[in-house]
Amino acid sequence: EPCETPFELVANSSQVRKGSEELLLALTLDLERQAADHNHSCLLSSFERTVNAPGEVANRYEGLAEKVDFTVALGEDLTNSPGVFHGTVDPTDALCGERAVVVLTPQFSAALLARMAGGDERNRTYAFALIYDRGQVTRAARMLMSYIEVD
Repeated sequence: EPCETPFELVANSSQVRKGSEELLLALTLDLERQAADHNHSCLLSSFERTVNAPGEVANRYEGLAEKVDFTVALGEDLTNSPGVFHGTVDPTDALCGERAVVVLTPQFSAALLARMAGGDERNRTYAFALIYDRGQVTRAARMLMSYIEVD
């Protein structure tokens, strides 16, 4: 099936769960650590429009780029960081309502694919799936790569 966003790869599967912002952050940080701990790794992430502290995310990804071979951070208000590939996501793009954290290495593949599901700024909930199937993870990575802006 054609999909426009990474979350749509799993949206109708039994893998989708509900979770809080805190859970999503913990899973995000764990996947980022996995990318930093593996050799020859790729980390591609997109952050939803309302992500808290975009400057913090940009600083975190600048540090990750020192350890990760290919680092991508997409999202509104994310500043350019040395060593990090960036791209702008149009506010009308469905990706603005999602978070995707994709890690690919020769030995490991995983992706957190999430979409805001409700709540307010203080108490957001997400529909999410954590997947390890290399084919699906690679497909999500390709979707995110299409947003990279190359000078």
